[in-house]
Amino acid sequence: MGFIQKASRMILAAAIVAATFSISTVMADTISSPSYTINGNLGGSFGGQTSSTNYQMSAIGGEAVVGSGQSGSYVIDQQLVNASVAPTMQLAIQPGGMVAYYPFNENTGITSDDASANTNNGSFTGSPTWTTGKLGSALSFNGANGQSFSVPDNTAITMGAKMTVSLWANQSSATINKALASHWDYTNGSVSGGWALQVAGDSASRLQFFVAGTATDPASNYVETAANTWTSGGWHHIVVVYDGTQPAANRVIIYIDGAAVATTVNGTIPAVGLNAASPLVIGDFNGLNRTWNGNIDHFKLFNRALSAVEVNAEYAAQNSGTPTGLTLGALTGPSASSSADAIVRTNSAAYGLSVQQDHDLQSGTVTIPPVSGSIAAPSTWTEGVTEGFGFTLTGAPALDASWSGGLKYAAFPSAVTTFYNATGHNSAQVDVVNLQMRLDVSGAQASGAYTNTIVYTGTTLP
Repeated sequence: MGFIQKASRMILAAAIVAATFSISTVMADTISSPSYTINGNLGGSFGGQTSSTNYQMSAIGGEAVVGSGQSGSYVIDQQLVNASVAPTMQLAIQPGGMVAYYPFNENTGITSDDASANTNNGSFTGSPTWTTGKLGSALSFNGANGQSFSVPDNTAITMGAKMTVSLWANQSSATINKALASHWDYTNGSVSGGWALQVAGDSASRLQFFVAGTATDPASNYVETAANTWTSGGWHHIVVVYDGTQPAANRVIIYIDGAAVATTVNGTIPAVGLNAASPLVIGDFNGLNRTWNGNIDHFKLFNRALSAVEVNAEYAAQNSGTPTGLTLGALTGPSASSSADAIVRTNSAAYGLSVQQDHDLQSGTVTIPPVSGSIAAPSTWTEGVTEGFGFTLTGAPALDASWSGGLKYAAFPSAVTTFYNATGHNSAQVDVVNLQMRLDVSGAQASGAYTNTIVYTGTTLP
């Protein structure tokens, strides 16, 4: 059982700006309508005071402004607003454990922002260009001139014992020794090993993933896909899952378009990956001039090993145009759960997060009902007793007590409903709201693959 989560990266504006008018005549008549009054005044025209059931317009000599007023729907408060600092917001919903994310949706400039909570932004080297991506825009590399996208080395991108690399790639022509990404330094005659992903050096139909056994490893330990698993001339989703806790022969799994492919191991894949003293480079093997010839989009890096069902959920969602896919996996016994992070960037001191699902989890004509709790009154989950599908908040900058630290769950609403509000936000800070989805069903529930689409929306508040 599973579902597809839809996350939107949004920029929303909410500002009331005063406007000044001027006229060349000496006098103007007063003009009225049911909604407002324009009052002529010597040397200027401005809105005169009037009221309606929804708002009040207040006249202040010299310019028109929105005055204080309220109705049953909302309150308008008169204040000065700097139009050059309009509220903006970026919201990303991603699986837990994501430490770097470059959607490459700027489509302009020579930098790209990290959409994870770590804000490790990167910049261009050798002038890659913008192009149409798998989702939004993407980076295009010409296969020469050392073109790449580089992120300064930092502790967040340390490999450790587990790691997942995920990206979309489109190679313009079948060419060997072309690198998609690396955290490995060969510059200035020195070597600092980590990991690297590239098209094989002896076959353009294979991929290779290198894992350094020592800092000076000459790239002798790697996993290689079988022949004809990689093709150029179209977009493909590539995921590499490294798990050093597994037996040596199974520590690296490579997925192409959602499915694990056959691989062989050369050398010995270490149990713990090294933290290379090198930038994270997308589009090249740092120092070896193996510039990618084609396009790269939606690069994600996780500090954990994604499961096969999680990889497939990401592929299925992104292949249909949704940036994020989450799954609850197979439900065969106790309740199943899945965690996600709502990552918020905004220059507003206050914001709200809302959610809406398109329908209950559904397989054909069969549905799974929601839990009994609501966002206004979430209910305690009792394992073995509670049935249905719901969500909770397990962490946030200011977690409302009604969620009881992730013990109480609410049904996903069919109408847009606010589930989290923040005030006093520091614009220099990235907020992360931790979510958990949970599901249990009765023994009479028909088996099948159940899905729905959930839309999260962020809104800046005055």
